[in-house]
Amino acid sequence: MSVIGTLTDFERRAGRALFVTTFPTHTADGKIEFFPLSWENLPVERYLDDTFAALPARPALGLRAALWMIALSPLFVIGRFATLPSLDREDREKVLVKLAASNVYVVRQLVLAWKAVGGLFFGGLPEVRAVAQLPPPADFGRGKKLPIVVASKGAADVH
Repeated sequence: MSVIGTLTDFERRAGRALFVTTFPTHTADGKIEFFPLSWENLPVERYLDDTFAALPARPALGLRAALWMIALSPLFVIGRFATLPSLDREDREKVLVKLAASNVYVVRQLVLAWKAVGGLFFGGLPEVRAVAQLPPPADFGRGKKLPIVVASKGAADVH
């Protein structure tokens, strides 16, 4: 495992706080909103460790920088000297909503990148795939080639 791929405990907590806030599974009154699987009980830290260990250096460094930007943003976004994991859910939501609506393109995209990372994790869980009646994910691990898809018509043939 590379140094870039080794997350700190703070980064793991920040990742969990980010996912729990981005993908709420319960309404404010505690009722199940969509899927009876709470993010608080998912192996988020293991997923983050595995993901960062498998990523090449540049993407890992970019995602890590984005995580730090998001985790330290409460001071600049809501004026609180705190980190994202130390806030309650309501304040974390305020921070993420403001970051996602930022006038700065890069800030919006960094939040979106982390949302995509969380969506890939959630969508790959066997429990989620079973409820959605999807087959298990294909294994395209290291050393395996992606299937080649050949178009039946050339670009010139499409009208």
